[in-house]
Amino acid sequence: MMLKIKRVPTVVSNYQKEEAEEGARPAAGCGRNCLRSCCLPVNNDPPVDFLDSLLLGEWEERMQRGLFRYDVTACETKVIPGKYGFIAQLNEGRHLKKRPTEFRVDKVLQPFDVNKFNFTKVGQEEVLFQFEANENDEVQFFPNAPIDTENSPSVVAINVSPIEYGHVLLIPRVLDCLAQRIDRGSFLLALYMAVEAGNPYFRLGYNSLGAFATINHLHFQAYYLATPFPIERAPSKKITTTNGGVNISDILNYPVRGLVFEGGKTLEDLANVVSDSCICLQENNIPYNVLIADSGKRVFLFPQCYAEKQALGEVSSELLDTQVNPAVWEISGHMVLKRKEDYEEASEENAWRLLAEVSLSEVRFQEVKELIFEAICCKIEEDKDSFEESMTSQSHEDLDGINGSLTCMVPVLIYLLMASSSTFSTWTSNGSICASKASNNIAEFICNYPNGNFRPTIHSMTTSASADISLSWISSNEKEINWKGGKSSLKNGVKCSALDFGTKPSFLKGNKFHLEDVIEAQQFDRDTLSAIFDVALEMEKIEKNSAGSQILKGYLMATLFYEPSTRTRLSFESAMKRLGGEVLTTENAREFSSAAKGETLEDTIRTVEGYSDIIVMRHFESGAAKRAAVTARIPVINAGDGPGQHPTQALLDMYTIQREIGKLDGINVGLVGDLANGRTVRSLAYLLAKYEDVKIYFVSPEVVKMKDDIKDYLTSRGIEWEESADLKEVASKCDVVYQTRIQRERFGERTDLYEEARGKYIVDLDVLNVMQKHAVVMHPLPRLDEITVDVDVDPRAAYFRQAKNGLYIRMALLKLLLLGW
Repeated sequence: MMLKIKRVPTVVSNYQKEEAEEGARPAAGCGRNCLRSCCLPVNNDPPVDFLDSLLLGEWEERMQRGLFRYDVTACETKVIPGKYGFIAQLNEGRHLKKRPTEFRVDKVLQPFDVNKFNFTKVGQEEVLFQFEANENDEVQFFPNAPIDTENSPSVVAINVSPIEYGHVLLIPRVLDCLAQRIDRGSFLLALYMAVEAGNPYFRLGYNSLGAFATINHLHFQAYYLATPFPIERAPSKKITTTNGGVNISDILNYPVRGLVFEGGKTLEDLANVVSDSCICLQENNIPYNVLIADSGKRVFLFPQCYAEKQALGEVSSELLDTQVNPAVWEISGHMVLKRKEDYEEASEENAWRLLAEVSLSEVRFQEVKELIFEAICCKIEEDKDSFEESMTSQSHEDLDGINGSLTCMVPVLIYLLMASSSTFSTWTSNGSICASKASNNIAEFICNYPNGNFRPTIHSMTTSASADISLSWISSNEKEINWKGGKSSLKNGVKCSALDFGTKPSFLKGNKFHLEDVIEAQQFDRDTLSAIFDVALEMEKIEKNSAGSQILKGYLMATLFYEPSTRTRLSFESAMKRLGGEVLTTENAREFSSAAKGETLEDTIRTVEGYSDIIVMRHFESGAAKRAAVTARIPVINAGDGPGQHPTQALLDMYTIQREIGKLDGINVGLVGDLANGRTVRSLAYLLAKYEDVKIYFVSPEVVKMKDDIKDYLTSRGIEWEESADLKEVASKCDVVYQTRIQRERFGERTDLYEEARGKYIVDLDVLNVMQKHAVVMHPLPRLDEITVDVDVDPRAAYFRQAKNGLYIRMALLKLLLLGW
């Protein structure tokens, strides 16, 4: 089903006034020129001609006609300094002229009240166009469509109290007077609007009653903001994948706890899972906010409690004095401030403090998640026939057969601790045990892993066997069973005592990689790292002219390098070609691409994505990769962004450490050289922080010391670090000495500082002699004189092996981003 867009005829503005002006005597209707039957023309008079463009053109025309209560383009806006990039806007007009909240915060579901303001009372001139489902599977535009009063049109109208440029309202079936509550159809319509807009800077938001919706008439909001919302940058950790292919993740390292939904076999799959989650919250009287981002590809859901705390007197007077009502835009990181002093004093700390009050507690959030997953599980399990069909069609090579019928289904959450090479990973999965109560059965645990389906065999439904792994089950009745080789049973009488696993489950080919881009090291958790390393190991085994060497045949990779590179660019290009793909390349794009003519990065990305399937980019500006990823509809890989990050280098570094040392937990690592500007060491520090009992030593000249943001991050993760001026002493303690060059290009005209730092710390035979026998020397290359050439012959010199590992890691990433596991 596609959409068709219709235009609504417009007449003279009434500015959404509550009452007709005193003394006004209309020729017909209520005097408000509203959308109800009293004012709609019976004979469908000819509409106003269509303007040049649809949404923004219409919106700007309404601005010129003075339909807005203030000029939002005059509002001051700034990005607050800090790593999250919160946006602050001073909007005194919205504070003074916006309609106040009318509805009690203790009821998320309230009946529609015709006596209160609703969108049938808006002026027709405030409506931009109808937005309707089309049965012809194509997008159509009708410039002269009358208002479809019989079918109650869905319309897009201006928000007369705008927050940002192009601020509009999507009002599903406006004449049906639906209360402010999400249903499947309305949410699918909102997703379609995001997809049709096709602009990552255009986001839709929703506020429930109790979460600062001011009107109890179903509507979504949307506007343009030409910068990423902080929530869009927040890392996430996948929880599960639904039968419809929708990935559900927890939001991490953000002040408001919430869930992220993305993927799905169809747009309806994504819409249904999100809307069912919202319906669950509504029915349980839990206020919430929703953000639709990435042109409909990602949806953020935030249960919240600020209004409840406010009513109970649990919010500080300092926060109340700001008069900020944290709805979807504020929660997403766009802080709409009403007082000049708050705008001038805006800080990341202040934004965080406000949003932390919005968030549910960890305990309450887990309770809410259980409600949501129970609701979604019910929806999924309704399709029982297809579920059983998928079971019976599954190959049972590891089973002797299924004895007896599968008579019960027990939802469980299972945690597995399994060996993987020399490291350990904890896996979490949701699923169901299907088994009868007979003691001689063999059953299966059907579970969704972060990137694929995995079916371990459950042998013996008695309590006589023992297990060789440690795990705990939490059943649907919340009874926890800790099991370490002993006897255990589920409450409903199904007894399980032994699981037969071979090795760690592999991610199955064809399942979608849960990352759309590779931008920064914070995206990766231990499980993902371990799985990527397994894929890289497979890449090492691919031989020329084998089937594996053609898996990317027909794919094109574009390499955009605004800074010089040898190893990174060539290894990516080699990786693509070794897998059968082709390469479009530009070297020194800063000078020899359209950037030299003044073309913006965003325009370059939009152009290049039309020629290729994936973009690998190196840029001289920190944060450029994020901008590219927000703009592009195809995967983007950060090959280094100025002094920011170099995540693929960090991945190959970790892969090398595991291959060379044999473990990633319990190691000591010395980071040496230019730590202030070294994007490689910054990214590596982020990844090392994901492991246990790691200690990091920083050895660098004073002018290029490691920056505080990395130190603070390591401290927050419980990672021990130490600064030292003695390279030999550090080398004697470390498993890895990671040397970097002093980067002349980062000093600009301060050649004096460069000369001061250069040559102070050199890895030579003297340093090598104090190192442990198992330890290694690593370097991201190129080197100058910071490692002497006589070190090269020592088996502990791992930097050229390290460079070769970059090929396998990049082959793995290309395969995962383009094909999946």
